[in-house]
Amino acid sequence: MNMRIDDFVAVVKSGNTGGDDGAFRVSGQLIKELKKFSAADLEGAHSNAGLEFSKHAHGLAVLLSAKAANPNCPLPQTLQQSEAFLNRCSAAATLPRTLDKHLIAVLCVHLADRLIQDKAAKHGIAFMQQAIALLAENPHQLTEVHYLLLRLCLESKNYRPALDVLETNLYDIVPGKSSFEMNALVGYYYYGSIILAAHRFFRSALQYVSIVFHIPNLVHSSSQYAVDAFKKYLLLSILARDHGVGIPRYFLRQVESQMQVRFIVCFVMYELLEQERRFSLSFGVGFFFTNTCSYIMV
Repeated sequence: MNMRIDDFVAVVKSGNTGGDDGAFRVSGQLIKELKKFSAADLEGAHSNAGLEFSKHAHGLAVLLSAKAANPNCPLPQTLQQSEAFLNRCSAAATLPRTLDKHLIAVLCVHLADRLIQDKAAKHGIAFMQQAIALLAENPHQLTEVHYLLLRLCLESKNYRPALDVLETNLYDIVPGKSSFEMNALVGYYYYGSIILAAHRFFRSALQYVSIVFHIPNLVHSSSQYAVDAFKKYLLLSILARDHGVGIPRYFLRQVESQMQVRFIVCFVMYELLEQERRFSLSFGVGFFFTNTCSYIMV
């Protein structure tokens, strides 16, 4: 893709976005291209190009995502502008026609990454809470932003907002024009298990990490999540003296190629844990784990 910032602004103003599948459906490639522009160009397009929220909300969301992804754009200014944008979204009776909920979630992703990169995670927690309130139609819906809130809470060691979320019974996924991102679903249960374990809720943490294994196509779409979740499952099984719901065999076969030699050690441990559960035996797996975790947890 080869574009000028003026071309981008012109197409946004024309409204010729091609509908839901048009050029300004946020994609990684589009953000990658836009973030190459200078901070001055991006700021000029955002503040001085005459883009209006009611008509061009999709273009503003794209620009803010690009600013968040560009390390040369001042973070405090980008965060302030993103907060103002989110306030406009919250105040509107309905979101503008071209502004997909997924578009707001993508802005949240880039902003969360930037906040963590700049070691300012605590400053984004309230933003993510507001985004969740905007995107969810009721308190029991999981959005594509929940896992970002958990990430920021982990990075800032401010766990109360995360625990409030984890204590809520979520049984639905927020609907939208776009498909729900796999990483958002996996990330919620993965980061949730870490936070619960940090507060010594080992059984609950084990239940969360066990859910990760039953999410379709996990290994193919989020291989690092899969490997890390498997290792945490082993640790939590020992700490909780429980074995969750078990790991599907197809998952074990798929994750083997990701872990290489370390998988052999992990698989032996898993087999021992399964036999302990099945036959009420005790092989001292906890002792074995303590002496090998520095090897397999890397």
